[in-house]
Amino acid sequence: MSARGSLGALGSRRGLAVLVMAAVVVASGLVSTGVVEAKGTTKPPPIPTCYYTGSGYGDCEGYIIPGGGTVVPLTVANKTDKFKLKGPTPLQWTKSVACGDMGCVYNHLDWFVAGGVKVVSGCKTNVSKCWVIVHPGTTAWVPVYVRQNNDSPTIYLIFNSGIPLKKGGRLQMSITSSATSKNLAVGATATISVTLTAVAGRIHSIVPSALTLSSTSLTAGPAPSATGFSLAKGASTVLHYTLTGASAGKATVTVSAMGVDAEGRSVTASGALSIRVP
Repeated sequence: MSARGSLGALGSRRGLAVLVMAAVVVASGLVSTGVVEAKGTTKPPPIPTCYYTGSGYGDCEGYIIPGGGTVVPLTVANKTDKFKLKGPTPLQWTKSVACGDMGCVYNHLDWFVAGGVKVVSGCKTNVSKCWVIVHPGTTAWVPVYVRQNNDSPTIYLIFNSGIPLKKGGRLQMSITSSATSKNLAVGATATISVTLTAVAGRIHSIVPSALTLSSTSLTAGPAPSATGFSLAKGASTVLHYTLTGASAGKATVTVSAMGVDAEGRSVTASGALSIRVP
């Protein structure tokens, strides 16, 4: 008889009891007195290191957190509808997690939801999706994590401010080329100038991406080294890229940039132009 189906005699029930106790310990993940709710700030506090390292023999802001998890922060403002969270793909039943003289425990996927979080649907054992509501007005990170077996968990940290955000800043981009009539001879070089402007508010931590080309008819020099810079409201800066005609053809040149506005929201800008190599 296989270990999976074997029951054994009464004296061997102790092994199964040990396995059941282990499963109970695994399933006791989050222990909390509830989510603190109070209106006050639109910006979350720093994420405590213990969410990344695990709570060890203590706790992490009142929660028992496994170590080595992937932390996914979700920052929103005054959100009243549900959060849609996703876990690993549902499980297989060929590889045991632990075995004793009463048999084996096989795969299990478990969700751990902080106290005060309303479960809308899902969030059950061996269900890979979880829909929850975290009421606006949190003043601390609210954890919901999912774990398959004793693997490292995915830890969703939710901060739902009770204050609507102000109108955000915007980042605009324009691109011009020194190539005459946007034509560039084989072996010749041209400069494209990328102008970034902060509109309706300050933008900080701006990082331009590397320039991308749609065909091999052009090659590009090194990207500008400017990263992480800031622009005051209405201010602009210009970045320069060098292009070389490589072979006959037409290429679309695309540049994008990302920054953060004063309310902590990500903002992006992009631009493109076409250059022909005769």
